[in-house]
Amino acid sequence: MDLIEHFLSLYSIGDREEAFQLFLKSPDTPYMQLRNEYMQSLEVSEKKGSGVNGYGFLLGFLINFSDASVFGELVDWTGILNGLHQIWKVKDNEESIFHKNKLLEHYFADFLAKIEEEETFFAALFSIVESEDTAEISFNLIRNFFQELIQGSEMDAGAIENLIARIHPDFKKTVDQLITSFLNWNYLLSKKPHFQTICSREYFIRKKPVASFAYDLKVNEPQIDAAADVFAIFLQPIQGLNYSDYFNQFPDKPLIFLIENFALFSHLLLCKGFVESCLRDNAVVYLLDHYPLDQLASQSSRWENRKVLQLLFMVDEKPVEPYLEAFKESLIACFSQNEEDFKNETAQYNWLYIVSKRLINSIVSERYGSERSIGLRLKIGLKEWYDPHKGLAPKEANLGPPPKNYFEEAIQLNLKTRKSRQLNPSNKISLVHIVPQILDRNHAPTLLLQTLCSSADLVWFDICVISTERFGYYPLSYPYQHYFSENSTIRGKQAIDALNARGISTFVPSNLLIYENHAFDIVRMVEMVNADVVIFHGPDEMNELISTLTFAPIRILFDHGTPPSLGCFDFVIFSSEDSYNIHSDNTRKMGMQCCYLPFHVNVRKTWDEKPTPRSELGLPEKAFVMTTISNHLDSRLSTPFCETLAEILRRCPNAVYAPIGIVRHPERFDRIFSNLGVSKQVFFLGNQAKPSQLARSMDLYLNEFPFGSGLAILDAMAAGCPVVSMYDVEGPQQGRYGGSYFGLDRVIQSGDRNGYVDLAVSLINNPEKYQEWSAHALKRYENFTDVEEYSKKFEKILEYLVEYKLNTKGQT
Repeated sequence: MDLIEHFLSLYSIGDREEAFQLFLKSPDTPYMQLRNEYMQSLEVSEKKGSGVNGYGFLLGFLINFSDASVFGELVDWTGILNGLHQIWKVKDNEESIFHKNKLLEHYFADFLAKIEEEETFFAALFSIVESEDTAEISFNLIRNFFQELIQGSEMDAGAIENLIARIHPDFKKTVDQLITSFLNWNYLLSKKPHFQTICSREYFIRKKPVASFAYDLKVNEPQIDAAADVFAIFLQPIQGLNYSDYFNQFPDKPLIFLIENFALFSHLLLCKGFVESCLRDNAVVYLLDHYPLDQLASQSSRWENRKVLQLLFMVDEKPVEPYLEAFKESLIACFSQNEEDFKNETAQYNWLYIVSKRLINSIVSERYGSERSIGLRLKIGLKEWYDPHKGLAPKEANLGPPPKNYFEEAIQLNLKTRKSRQLNPSNKISLVHIVPQILDRNHAPTLLLQTLCSSADLVWFDICVISTERFGYYPLSYPYQHYFSENSTIRGKQAIDALNARGISTFVPSNLLIYENHAFDIVRMVEMVNADVVIFHGPDEMNELISTLTFAPIRILFDHGTPPSLGCFDFVIFSSEDSYNIHSDNTRKMGMQCCYLPFHVNVRKTWDEKPTPRSELGLPEKAFVMTTISNHLDSRLSTPFCETLAEILRRCPNAVYAPIGIVRHPERFDRIFSNLGVSKQVFFLGNQAKPSQLARSMDLYLNEFPFGSGLAILDAMAAGCPVVSMYDVEGPQQGRYGGSYFGLDRVIQSGDRNGYVDLAVSLINNPEKYQEWSAHALKRYENFTDVEEYSKKFEKILEYLVEYKLNTKGQT
């Protein structure tokens, strides 16, 4: 039977797991190989010439659906249905794969109807915490049942059986498996409450994949080293395996269960033997995609003496092999820490976390291949951006190799074949700014775009702005993202109106489907305006792809805090001298020339006539108020930063902390600051339209670490707030702006948290020192506020590059 028809028929009759096994043959199944083998089979079959590409697209989509169902944190039903309807709507076209294959048309119609039913049922089920909009008796019973599970209530077996009996036959098996896995999770929590560190009950029910899955594979016989003291085993859900018998091969030995992600953990919970083995006194569960501190420190104790650790695999996973030495070293290093470090976020835990992420990304990269490389790179980037754990590993630590980057291979291929247009400007230089998005409400990248455009010389430049909508919703691209942004026409309306009012055209696409197709659309747009110079705001994957496809003569990367990793541009403008000094040599080695131009903004233009009274902000009038400004407080206020802040507050009872910005997970900070005993001194002010205005009501700016603020530091300095900041030359660029703006002689370069605390406390308790640092802040701010001069310097750089290109007759 044809592979696609086989999958559709199995799924339609409810054999979902068997259907998924057609594609997910092993943990490192390369989807591109699967697709290529199928396409080759078509070439020698009767289907040759009848819409072969359509079969390839449909197979790719079904593979994506299977991957999302098994490994995803909830299926993107909207994306799936959009994709299915895109495929289905051309069924009457003579070139359609359904035109001559009526059996496939029948299977596909059944599959589409099945997915629409599942979307209605499961999408509502997984929003049970908020959902109250269904009146179906059976669904209400399920919703109430899961709400009781979240609260940890014990459930009677008869009640569960009665519930299952009321469910539609198509959903009985799936709901039964969901309930079983959750009951097993509740059982683990009742026996070992510290499993809560892996995830909460609510997290479990929200993130549990809809489908349940196990591989149809033979398990390796473990080659046990008699000298080993501890066994760390990479687990997978294996169909028919007796996990109790498997783990009984390691009697009385400490076991560490290594599980790649939460989805696989939830599948394993259907295996009774695995659940029982988790209850062993010497068993530790480590989910590699979660930060290790809470998991390891809550389930185990540190090793008093160094132990011999053996790594074992249930099944072969070739992409993991290059990381085994680094993983083993970092895991041993975590357990070998002293008592205090074992219970705190340390470089050793960072090391294990970094290696674990590399290992996971290597597996996923090999599975997805080049066809899904853009979506994967965006997904990894967003996870890193929003991850609050950004600490560094010990110097010289073995991190293993970077995961294979299929996207980079595609970029390098494009660069080899790329040809640029001859620069031949008309009356004006055609200048295009390409940005990821345009946002109102003090969005730093948009403020810089507005600065460059509002002061631009429109006699000399013909300017337009294109937004790639990088964070938009692309329903036919995979993997699906966990974060989507509304269109810039909604979130950046005021900024776009201001640009248009100045005669600067803006193009914001709305019909987004596939990343690659959208990149080609933007390239056509750039060619349509015959761009001479293209400014790419940031080296993200969309900008890198577009830069290798466009024929524009001059391509410039405008740095917003992330240095280039690929030689996709002709020139790079770094945002600070510090960044230039660190990255210029490597940038030139990649074939790109560079300079630096520090950011300039006039934040005082948003100020009201007078500072905002503290009473309006709910702050004590006589307190010493510290602040941090960020649109990403959840990820920027790391645990080490919060612990450092708490020490400042404990030593200065008259001080309070009032950060400005969106907080999406307030429960995390409630827990941290309550445990540290300073919750009454912390006031989150939320998202504010004019944070610079509010900074005038503050006394001190605490720059977060290891990441840090950029333009927000200038908001504080403009108000005369001294800045307390870390500075690590080997850390992320975003963590070095404090030194660039406030001065390297006034930052903590040692990375010493005690030094950070002492500096903040001295500024709070020493009025003379505070006044001197406040005056310094005001003086330094003036160095970064001349936006007219900033814009002129920017245009001088462009003029130089244009002149150079003309004089060298287009040579690079």
